[in-house]
Amino acid sequence: MKYNIDVLKLGASDDNYIVTDLMFKKGDFIQSGTTIASYESSKADMELSSDESGYIEYIVNIGDRVIPGQTIAIIHKNKIINENSIIELNPNSNSEINISEKARELIKLHNIDILVFNKKIIKEKDVKEYLLLTNSTDMNTYDVPDYLERKETHISNNIIKAITTEISDNILWGKNIEIECDKLIIEENVSIGNNVFLRGKEIYIGKESRIGSNVILTNSLYEGNLIVGQRCMIGSNSYLNNEKNIILENDVCISSDVKLITHRQWHSPLLGGESYFNEIVIKNNCFIGPGSILMPGVVVNEWTTVLANSSVINNLESKILAGGVPAIKIKDNNRLDSLVNIEERLKIIIKAFNNFNSMLPNRNWILNKMSNNFSYKVTSVSNNIDFTLKIILTEDQLESKSDIYILLQGVIPKDFEGIEIESHKIRINNGLIFRYLNNSFFNSGIHLKSI
Repeated sequence: MKYNIDVLKLGASDDNYIVTDLMFKKGDFIQSGTTIASYESSKADMELSSDESGYIEYIVNIGDRVIPGQTIAIIHKNKIINENSIIELNPNSNSEINISEKARELIKLHNIDILVFNKKIIKEKDVKEYLLLTNSTDMNTYDVPDYLERKETHISNNIIKAITTEISDNILWGKNIEIECDKLIIEENVSIGNNVFLRGKEIYIGKESRIGSNVILTNSLYEGNLIVGQRCMIGSNSYLNNEKNIILENDVCISSDVKLITHRQWHSPLLGGESYFNEIVIKNNCFIGPGSILMPGVVVNEWTTVLANSSVINNLESKILAGGVPAIKIKDNNRLDSLVNIEERLKIIIKAFNNFNSMLPNRNWILNKMSNNFSYKVTSVSNNIDFTLKIILTEDQLESKSDIYILLQGVIPKDFEGIEIESHKIRINNGLIFRYLNNSFFNSGIHLKSI
């Protein structure tokens, strides 16, 4: 048994629309009332929801033109099995680990201990992410034969030229984007601004990362890789020269107008000049101030802050504040070692929720504070969905499994939906809600991690 979801007509004069977003992937289970896609005309945007629960199968792609009455997706009552499917876990088992066939091949090829994934279900993209972010394998492992050409596709009117692509759900695309590479991987909840040009051998952008407007990644002699970890930011007007690899680990912020240069060459070596090419690595939780320049071969170690307009020509140690031309250590940066007390955390979260509240009316969502000062009811005007978000202090205050919790101290059990503020983690199935929460919390200086 199946149920078709058809395109609705937006206006009397509209006869075709462009699909702008598909919120799930084939085989995902969705609940009745869930938004599954969005499309736009020249005058308006429209979100499409399902009136039935089941397993979704899309029959269009992002960027396709559709007409009123055209079927955009099918809801199946039975589970869909695809080429990368996995065996479902036995709900009574606490030890079984299930691995997709493609993931199993990569694990065997690279001799990886499956315990490093800390997951009960391991997919191909989990293994590739591990290999890329740990730099545990030569990137040439994923070389694509020379005879294959980069094929041009269009997503939200943007140009993608690649041999292979793996683009996840809930990507926020700007306008006038062009990406050219052999292999492109973009994980879920990534946003890319306007007027962005990215060119390299392989480009990997981890989940919840942001690329601002007017960002350029380019090269002339060679094509290095761009590896962007999870929850990173590359600010607007930044220029990245990837003659060699540029690697950003997790939670790295590259502010606006930053330049990353992986080569130093002009005067001929035959006349005593220097020709030097080397990769740039910025490790976890670093901040690079606006207007700074990083030169080839530089490694910026964990939790280091580089002040604005600095020139980094040498490696920087971890947990320091550095700056100047050339950049040198100014002082230790150990304030991040101190824990924020629970009262201060509560103030920070309430501020973040005020940001969330200010964003929601523009997205057809309404946030109302309930009688309990730490509870909020969120309602979708267009999709008739509502749920509660509760701020609680410790895990013993968890009451039911139907709400999304913000826990200020402790760990949320796996069978609850929620956010763990101490480690900045979030567990929410609805991609749109995650995006709005992520944006509002980001404005308060909090980076959410999906789990």
